[in-house]
Amino acid sequence: MSATSDPDPDRQRAAQDGPSGASGPAGGEPLLTLVSPARAARLTAASLDWPSLTLTPDQLAELELLLVGAFGSPPGYPAEDELDGVMVPSLVVAPDVAAPLSAEATIALRDQEGVMIAALHLRAAVPAAQGSRIRLVGTVEGVRLPHHPDHPDLRLTPDELRAQLRARGWTGPQVGSGAAWAVWADGLLHTADVGRIRALTRQGKRCVVLAPVGGADPADAHHHLRIRCLLAAIDAVDTPLRPSEATLASEAVASDAIAAGAAARRPEPGPDPYRRPGTGEHPPRHRSLLVLVPALPAPLLVNPREPGMSATALPPAGGGSAEVPGTAEAPVAGGDGADTPDESAQLARLTAQRAHLASVYGLTGSLIGPAIGAPGRAELASLLDAGSPIPAELTPPTVAAELTLAVPPRSRRGLAVLFTGLSGSGKSTLAGLLVCRLLEEGGRRVSLLDGDVVRTHLSAGLGFSRADRETNVRRIGFVAAQVAGAGGTVVCAPIAPYADVRAQVRGLVRGAGGGFVLVHVSTPLAVCESRDRKGLYAKARAGVIAAFTGVSDPYEEPDDADVTVNTAELTSEQAVERVLDHLRVAGWLAGA
Repeated sequence: MSATSDPDPDRQRAAQDGPSGASGPAGGEPLLTLVSPARAARLTAASLDWPSLTLTPDQLAELELLLVGAFGSPPGYPAEDELDGVMVPSLVVAPDVAAPLSAEATIALRDQEGVMIAALHLRAAVPAAQGSRIRLVGTVEGVRLPHHPDHPDLRLTPDELRAQLRARGWTGPQVGSGAAWAVWADGLLHTADVGRIRALTRQGKRCVVLAPVGGADPADAHHHLRIRCLLAAIDAVDTPLRPSEATLASEAVASDAIAAGAAARRPEPGPDPYRRPGTGEHPPRHRSLLVLVPALPAPLLVNPREPGMSATALPPAGGGSAEVPGTAEAPVAGGDGADTPDESAQLARLTAQRAHLASVYGLTGSLIGPAIGAPGRAELASLLDAGSPIPAELTPPTVAAELTLAVPPRSRRGLAVLFTGLSGSGKSTLAGLLVCRLLEEGGRRVSLLDGDVVRTHLSAGLGFSRADRETNVRRIGFVAAQVAGAGGTVVCAPIAPYADVRAQVRGLVRGAGGGFVLVHVSTPLAVCESRDRKGLYAKARAGVIAAFTGVSDPYEEPDDADVTVNTAELTSEQAVERVLDHLRVAGWLAGA
């Protein structure tokens, strides 16, 4: 499922026509760039005769940034990658997509369900930096914002957030400049991040956590887990400080460093009488606010780095001088990591873009990257895999509770075991015996996807060309991912001769939240051929069967197998016991 357009564009346009809730930087013109309802109706009717482009989720997110006014008005796709030192959205397509588009054409930009989001008035199609792809250049007229069924109360446009900041008393002449800062959360917020937010509030600042969710699938459980964890972390900001958190919470942050010469800190702000817009079930939060923004998450900003983060003080939108001038980076003690030149350049571009977006959303400072002391993904994964408690020194208990509920230990997590090998290697025998042993032990619900059986049902009609064999294995991988993602166990036994398709299956299963174990049945070709119960090898040698794996078509031996067994040297029972040993040692079976 992907983000689709809102069926009622007038609802989104109400922010433009409304009074204070939609005002721009100083209570004037709104930033939202949608056309009027009458113009939207005319464009929609005319679009039936235009060429159309169906945007990917990432392209749809970048278009949304243009439409909410993040890069000025009128919105459009420029020919440059950057404007005034800030990365801007681009629309890059394959040459065959661009070929039918004539200069000066108007193109309907549609979501995955075919609803028009905007009209692109094409000015040029130029070569893109990405190889042979084509960059479309032109201006955009927005008809509606993309519709997001997930967390609508957290998805504020810049106009709506600016109105909220004024209503909460977080911006305005009564609090001065520099009071509201952006804390970017491309991943999760942990104890060190919560401490950093507390350090900002000790300076009298308010924190708005901006979570980039561009391209997120509303049917992706990982996406919803991340949002629940961010809400739990924001709740933790207002909880009493634990003794174990005291050191991390008092760590100097970049904003402390660049404000070292400033006047004494303001006293702790008083309670906020306002609730989160659109919902009454969350208690008031006076220190921070979570907003989901259509920027694309940056993997570079998820894991702790050296240096750990960057802080940028921005000039106030309404004039005057910035309270915290300049930029600085947090000090890092004992770090020996270093960015590559490419990573450093990319980090600089991200810092500039995030600072620009923070300013668009009405905020006067921008923090990116995890705080010093925040755990990395590998550290958390090892604790979750083993079912070990996550210490409060790493992650607030409320966040840890969400993680452990959604990510059970390996012994209770879904699992796919894929046997791969030549025809006659013993895959089906081993797979059936493994299913039997797992059911004997109990504790797991197990399904079997044997290659021959799948061919009869799931892949009926497919032949044995390379494309059809790849499709067959991908179908097995899709079903395996669904089973493992739902907590079940599935054992698969196709030949799966191609490494790239096996890697795709591994990615599908892991992406669904399941575990993946690859077993290479390495029985030699001569032994497999001697077992030729179906006479397939003989037919292949005689040329009756074309493109037969191991004879006239290659079998790419895996170099990433978790277990390797040779049934010419091991009995079936011994081979399966070796697989079970691996599952126990790796934690996939209880009692390891």
